[in-house]
Amino acid sequence: MGLSSALLLISFGLQPHASSVDYPSHDTVQGFAIGATVVPASEVKKRLSEDITRKGYIVVEVALYPESGTALDVSIDDFRLETSRAMSPAMLDARLNGRKPSHPRNPNIPDVYTSVTVGYESARDNVGGGRQRGGVYTATSVGVGTPGAGPAPMPPRQTDVTLERLEDHSLTEGRTAKPVAGYLYFPKTKKKGPYELTYYGKTEQVKLTLP
Repeated sequence: MGLSSALLLISFGLQPHASSVDYPSHDTVQGFAIGATVVPASEVKKRLSEDITRKGYIVVEVALYPESGTALDVSIDDFRLETSRAMSPAMLDARLNGRKPSHPRNPNIPDVYTSVTVGYESARDNVGGGRQRGGVYTATSVGVGTPGAGPAPMPPRQTDVTLERLEDHSLTEGRTAKPVAGYLYFPKTKKKGPYELTYYGKTEQVKLTLP
């Protein structure tokens, strides 16, 4: 099987610059070259949303250039900004909109839910004589929902950024022999810069200083 037939890319990303040296921070190690830069707030606002920087997140553009005849396994999980791990587009979208990240659901597994009823029961006569005391009671029931029905509708979005836009600009992931580029999303650190970006590649660890 040839190298090209074994490659799999799973996002859109950005068009890489002609070379890693076209990025303010760059390095070349065995097997690949890498370039990176912090995306200015004005560019983030133009391409994504001003809410990202306003709510405390940093966007970094990264490009990877495999050497001819070699391939890289690219994953956003391999990047750290200072001590913060890169966030997936879905996680950033969820945080910006004040909800937990959603996870893929299996449509063949029904939803199980629990409901609790609270009420008041009056005193009454028992069938065999005597009198039963009244009072507050609770009752718990378990039901099964329709497969694929999904959770309750989410509240209205709180930002103008969309998950699709975040995904379209995110760093291309997968195995590739061609240059790839895209955005990485990080929570802001206490530092105002310069920042240290670390790439934990499969063959070599690279550190870049981002002004």
